Amino acid sequence: MSPITGNASRRLKEELSKLSHGYKPVLCYLIKDNEEVSIDCMEVPKLINKVFSEGIEIKVCNEGKGVCVNLTKDDDIVAMPVEGREVYFIVSEGDEVSKDQRIGYIITGKGEVRTIRSPKDGVIFLLHEELGEKYSRFKVFIKGGGK
Repeated sequence: MSPITGNASRRLKEELSKLSHGYKPVLCYLIKDNEEVSIDCMEVPKLINKVFSEGIEIKVCNEGKGVCVNLTKDDDIVAMPVEGREVYFIVSEGDEVSKDQRIGYIITGKGEVRTIRSPKDGVIFLLHEELGEKYSRFKVFIKGGGK
Protein backbone atom coordinates (compact mmCIF):
# COMPACT_ATOMS: atom_id res chain seq x y z
CA MET A 1 0.00 0.00 0.00
CA SER A 2 1.41 3.38 -0.96
CA PRO A 3 1.27 6.35 1.44
CA ILE A 4 -1.36 9.03 0.89
CA THR A 5 0.15 12.24 -0.41
CA GLY A 6 -1.02 15.63 -1.54
CA ASN A 7 -3.55 18.12 -0.13
CA ALA A 8 -5.84 15.49 1.39
CA SER A 9 -2.96 14.01 3.33
CA ARG A 10 -1.84 17.44 4.54
CA ARG A 11 -5.39 18.35 5.68
CA LEU A 12 -5.76 15.00 7.46
CA LYS A 13 -2.49 15.52 9.31
CA GLU A 14 -3.58 19.03 10.33
CA GLU A 15 -6.93 17.74 11.63
CA LEU A 16 -5.27 14.89 13.54
CA SER A 17 -2.78 17.35 15.02
CA LYS A 18 -5.66 19.53 16.28
CA LEU A 19 -7.45 16.51 17.74
CA SER A 20 -4.32 15.18 19.46
CA HIS A 21 -4.20 18.24 21.74
CA GLY A 22 -7.32 16.97 23.51
CA TYR A 23 -5.72 13.63 24.30
CA LYS A 24 -2.76 14.88 26.28
CA PRO A 25 -2.68 13.80 29.92
CA VAL A 26 -3.47 15.65 33.11
CA LEU A 27 -0.27 15.88 35.17
CA CYS A 28 -0.05 16.53 38.90
CA TYR A 29 2.73 17.98 41.03
CA LEU A 30 3.45 18.35 44.72
CA ILE A 31 5.23 21.58 45.65
CA LYS A 32 7.04 21.76 48.98
CA ASP A 33 9.91 24.08 49.89
CA ASN A 34 9.86 25.47 46.33
CA GLU A 35 10.59 21.99 44.92
CA GLU A 36 8.15 20.56 42.37
CA VAL A 37 7.79 16.76 42.28
CA SER A 38 5.61 14.85 39.81
CA ILE A 39 2.98 12.68 41.51
CA ASP A 40 0.24 10.30 40.35
CA CYS A 41 -3.01 12.30 40.06
CA MET A 42 -4.82 9.44 41.85
CA GLU A 43 -2.93 10.52 45.01
CA VAL A 44 -4.17 14.13 44.94
CA PRO A 45 -7.40 13.58 46.93
CA LYS A 46 -5.38 12.00 49.75
CA LEU A 47 -3.01 14.99 49.81
CA ILE A 48 -5.55 17.82 49.80
CA ASN A 49 -5.83 17.90 53.62
CA LYS A 50 -2.04 18.30 53.81
CA VAL A 51 -2.34 21.48 51.73
CA PHE A 52 -4.19 23.08 54.63
CA SER A 53 -2.39 21.38 57.54
CA GLU A 54 1.23 21.28 56.31
CA GLY A 55 1.31 24.14 53.83
CA ILE A 56 2.25 22.11 50.75
CA GLU A 57 0.89 23.10 47.34
CA ILE A 58 -0.57 20.92 44.61
CA LYS A 59 -0.52 21.80 40.93
CA VAL A 60 -2.75 20.10 38.36
CA CYS A 61 -1.89 20.72 34.69
CA ASN A 62 -4.19 19.92 31.79
CA GLU A 63 -1.62 19.40 29.03
CA GLY A 64 -4.29 19.32 26.33
CA LYS A 65 -5.45 22.82 27.22
CA GLY A 66 -2.10 24.17 28.35
CA VAL A 67 -3.58 25.22 31.71
CA CYS A 68 -2.35 24.63 35.27
CA VAL A 69 -4.25 25.21 38.51
CA ASN A 70 -2.47 25.58 41.86
CA LEU A 71 -4.04 24.77 45.22
CA THR A 72 -2.60 26.54 48.27
CA LYS A 73 -3.60 26.73 51.93
CA ASP A 74 -5.43 30.01 51.30
CA ASP A 75 -7.74 28.53 48.66
CA ASP A 76 -11.33 27.40 49.05
CA ILE A 77 -12.09 23.97 47.56
CA VAL A 78 -15.23 21.87 47.30
CA ALA A 79 -15.25 18.11 46.74
CA MET A 80 -18.50 17.11 45.07
CA PRO A 81 -19.29 13.37 44.88
CA VAL A 82 -20.85 12.15 41.62
CA GLU A 83 -22.17 8.62 41.10
CA GLY A 84 -24.20 6.83 38.42
CA ARG A 85 -24.23 3.90 36.04
CA GLU A 86 -22.47 6.15 33.53
CA VAL A 87 -20.98 9.59 34.15
CA TYR A 88 -20.02 12.02 31.40
CA PHE A 89 -18.30 15.37 31.95
CA ILE A 90 -18.41 18.28 29.52
CA VAL A 91 -15.67 20.12 31.40
CA SER A 92 -12.10 19.21 32.27
CA GLU A 93 -9.35 20.32 34.62
CA GLY A 94 -8.62 24.02 34.28
CA ASP A 95 -12.07 25.02 33.00
CA GLU A 96 -13.70 27.98 34.73
CA VAL A 97 -17.28 27.31 35.84
CA SER A 98 -20.15 29.35 37.26
CA LYS A 99 -22.52 28.34 40.02
CA ASP A 100 -25.29 26.11 38.60
CA GLN A 101 -23.45 25.72 35.27
CA ARG A 102 -23.95 22.31 33.64
CA ILE A 103 -20.69 20.36 33.96
CA GLY A 104 -21.82 16.86 33.04
CA TYR A 105 -24.47 14.18 32.91
CA ILE A 106 -25.30 11.04 34.87
CA ILE A 107 -27.16 8.06 33.44
CA THR A 108 -28.82 6.25 36.33
CA GLY A 109 -29.41 2.52 36.71
CA LYS A 110 -32.99 3.14 35.49
CA GLY A 111 -31.70 4.84 32.34
CA GLU A 112 -32.69 8.34 33.44
CA VAL A 113 -30.43 11.22 32.44
CA ARG A 114 -29.57 13.72 35.17
CA THR A 115 -27.60 16.93 34.91
CA ILE A 116 -24.52 17.61 37.05
CA ARG A 117 -24.22 21.31 37.97
CA SER A 118 -21.42 23.21 39.62
CA PRO A 119 -22.15 24.10 43.26
CA LYS A 120 -20.05 27.29 43.07
CA ASP A 121 -18.12 29.71 40.89
CA GLY A 122 -14.56 28.58 40.37
CA VAL A 123 -12.26 26.40 38.33
CA ILE A 124 -12.27 22.61 37.91
CA PHE A 125 -9.22 21.51 39.90
CA LEU A 126 -9.53 17.73 39.43
CA LEU A 127 -11.98 15.14 38.11
CA HIS A 128 -11.08 12.12 40.24
CA GLU A 129 -12.49 8.71 39.36
CA GLU A 130 -12.78 6.27 42.25
CA LEU A 131 -11.83 2.94 40.71
CA GLY A 132 -13.12 -0.51 41.55
CA GLU A 133 -16.77 0.34 41.98
CA LYS A 134 -19.78 -1.24 40.27
CA TYR A 135 -21.05 2.17 39.17
CA SER A 136 -18.99 5.13 38.02
CA ARG A 137 -17.93 7.19 41.02
CA PHE A 138 -16.12 10.50 40.84
CA LYS A 139 -15.18 13.38 43.06
CA VAL A 140 -15.17 16.72 41.33
CA PHE A 141 -12.83 19.16 43.05
CA ILE A 142 -13.71 22.80 42.36
CA LYS A 143 -11.41 25.58 43.52
CA GLY A 144 -13.25 28.80 44.39
CA GLY A 145 -12.33 31.89 42.42
CA GLY A 146 -9.97 31.71 39.45
CA LYS A 147 -6.84 29.87 38.46
